[in-house]
Amino acid sequence: MKVRQAIVALRQAQADDPTNYDIAWRLAEFNYFLGSHASSDSGEQDKDFREGIEAGKLAVKLQDAKPEGHFWLGAN
Repeated sequence: MKVRQAIVALRQAQADDPTNYDIAWRLAEFNYFLGSHASSDSGEQDKDFREGIEAGKLAVKLQDAKPEGHFWLGAN
C-alpha cells in the first residue's frame, strides 16, 4: 500500500530532520488515513492512531501557530 510506503519514507526523513514541521504533520495525516481506512485489525488501528497522535503532538510543539498539526492531532 502506498500510504505505508509514504509513512516509511517520512519516518526516514524525520530521522534525518527531527524538527521538520511538515514531516511531523504529514506523518499524523497519513497515520490517520491508515488507521481509519486501511487497517481492519482494531489493534493495528489503535497503533496507527497512537502514532498519529505522537506525530501531531510533535507538529504542534514545533509550530504551535500553524493549523495542520492541531487538525491532525485532533483527528487522530
